Amino acid sequence: MQLNIGFIPQILIAGAILWFGLLLFIVLKREFFRGDRSIEQTALELTNIHREFLDHVRARRDSEFFRAQVDARELKKMYRDFLWRVQIRHPLQSFQRSRELSGFAITYREFIDHLHQSGFFFREGHDEEVLQEEFRRFLERRPRSLWLAFGVVGTLVLSAQFAVAASPAVLVVGGLLAASSLYRENEIPNRAYWNTWFEYDDGLPQDALTVGNRYTFVLDLSPFEYAKLRTAPVATSGASPQIQNLLDETKRKRLTLMIKPLLAGGSGLHFSREVGITALEAKLERIRYPNYEEANRYASGVGSPADLSKNVAADTLRFDIFADAPGCSAVVFSILDVTQRVPLDHLVRWVAIANPGQEAPPCGDRQIYGGLETLLEVSLDVEAAGTGHLAAAAFHIFEINEEHSFVVFADARPDRKRVYAWETEESIIKLVNEASRLPLLIKEARDMAVKGKPGSYAKVANELANVLFAGRDSTEDEARKAKQAFKELVEQSATRPVIVTRAVSNNLVGGKNQSFYVPLGILGAKAATPDGAEAVLKQPITVVQPLPRERYATKNTCIHEWTFGVPNKLQDVRENVADLMPRDRPGAWFHDFAELQSYLLGDQRSDGPPEKSQLGQGFLLLAHHGRGHMWFEREQDRVIVSNVRRRYPAGSVGVFAACAVTAAYDAGFLQQFNARGIDALIASPFSIPATYGTRLAAEFPGALQELTESKGVPTITDLFNLALERTASRLARDFGKGRYEEIGLEYMLLGNPGLVLCDKTGARKQ
Repeated sequence: MQLNIGFIPQILIAGAILWFGLLLFIVLKREFFRGDRSIEQTALELTNIHREFLDHVRARRDSEFFRAQVDARELKKMYRDFLWRVQIRHPLQSFQRSRELSGFAITYREFIDHLHQSGFFFREGHDEEVLQEEFRRFLERRPRSLWLAFGVVGTLVLSAQFAVAASPAVLVVGGLLAASSLYRENEIPNRAYWNTWFEYDDGLPQDALTVGNRYTFVLDLSPFEYAKLRTAPVATSGASPQIQNLLDETKRKRLTLMIKPLLAGGSGLHFSREVGITALEAKLERIRYPNYEEANRYASGVGSPADLSKNVAADTLRFDIFADAPGCSAVVFSILDVTQRVPLDHLVRWVAIANPGQEAPPCGDRQIYGGLETLLEVSLDVEAAGTGHLAAAAFHIFEINEEHSFVVFADARPDRKRVYAWETEESIIKLVNEASRLPLLIKEARDMAVKGKPGSYAKVANELANVLFAGRDSTEDEARKAKQAFKELVEQSATRPVIVTRAVSNNLVGGKNQSFYVPLGILGAKAATPDGAEAVLKQPITVVQPLPRERYATKNTCIHEWTFGVPNKLQDVRENVADLMPRDRPGAWFHDFAELQSYLLGDQRSDGPPEKSQLGQGFLLLAHHGRGHMWFEREQDRVIVSNVRRRYPAGSVGVFAACAVTAAYDAGFLQQFNARGIDALIASPFSIPATYGTRLAAEFPGALQELTESKGVPTITDLFNLALERTASRLARDFGKGRYEEIGLEYMLLGNPGLVLCDKTGARKQ
């Protein structure tokens, strides 16, 4: 057979095109299929195009278009019109722009189908901002169209741009093969959500709880946000990235999460029975293959959240809870891995509780806080109070038993954000409470401080650090890394960092987890040597520990009226206390036991809740406290703490410059005032020397006046720090050579640190 030489150039050209197509495919595969970076970039591109589309819709329809019941077919028609107009206006698009528009065309069709299946179009009140946020969240799930948008479409567009006659088919087939190899159903999991609600006897979810009733608290892990499918008293939070990463592991067949539920002692809820750590066995196929049919049925009004959960959730946990006091209470869930040593998520679910026949109190707009970032919340009331900041770090201490504690440390630095967890060799609570442990060293430290010896509290700080960061068994290295991270964090902080601490017992007492108070501020004590080698930390820290009842103060409130309970004579104190007090005294003062009784036990406003518009109040008390009662001159003349009736408005603060002579502060003393409306407390878990307590009471009014007259918006945290500074200076003036500033390390700020002081007129500073 004779070879037709005329075909040789065509064969060579065809071969060259085929080789060029193969080379182009390899380049494309490396460019478009290299993982998260390309996916995230493409999602960002499509989100930007979506903004253009919304502008297009807004320009052709009135502003109420999105607020009405939007029809899916109408939205599809408009997005096709948008793409056609853009292409006609700019027929010669760049490769990047063509790829973006083509990717948007593929992805947006699936997005509209997603909206229809999830019940989005059945809901009212959605505007363009809601639609934009929904599109962003849709892309986070990495739907199949997103893979096609940056893979196959990129191949098609690039081949068209080069106008290659023979290679498009090769490139299309290659692109499709590559996309199909990446796009398999079990490798594209949907996002998971925590759904929570309270059920009464009828099985329906409740908006608020009523004192005296028992409820079932439900927690499930599901691919759907029940709160967005249909209006119902269900609170939803996305699962943490840590859990999402576990769900994304395609080889994983099952996932066990250990759920540790907590109810703080002093809150308005308690478990009806003993509740320990519980396993949640997630059925991963339900996350990876969502039951859209059931979700659509629920969105259209069929069935209850419990019915939906039964059919779509990966797993569901139920706990019996009893409502026993009005107010805003929280159920906290620490979510750990199967070893119970690695924190994966953290949930805080708020609920309003009302007395029978009364209206439930406002508890803020957010019912649920999720993610490990919630570990860093200084107080869940901070956002409502207007400060809106997180702590620099957080310690969550769980008392496992009388011998060991479980510690979770969260580092808030943006570049080093991480959570550490370990089990301690010794009990931290036992270290703080046993008289022969930390209290004994503190007594020695005070004596050294009075004598002016440098580094008086260094030994206390080191013993506390040694117990706190001594990891047990396999957690030893984790504790060591946490200690190093904490030291670096404090050293790098430009200002005195705020460290939040929560300490509770795993064991339930009366259906609640008992709270403890750990004075980690002592870790900021100075070293005895000039080089600072013995110091645990390079600078002092401000330690904040939330109170059991965290109320939501409005952004308009502030602390205005102050009352000072300071006796003229105090038992076992030789000085005349009245002579120590300032002559210019702000607020109301009382000095004898009868007035103390009248103030705490006979207030007429205790018969009902205070007016919502009432400003916060401040109360400073200088008294002895022990065995559940308070007194001035004689222990026989006393006020029983459990009988305190006075009610305080939201956003009030208490300062206890108490000189406890028989016992350290107990949780019941603080919880009683917290239950009566006090949202922040300044107190110490130790028996404070009378000389220090009296000077704190004497200097506090001056600190208050100084901040009231200052510029800016002073908070209770500012008042706390300034009062301790002035107290140390006053002691130095009165007694000479001592180093008194570190005695203030024993004090703690409990509750909401963002409460604001009013100006002289009673208005909140802006």
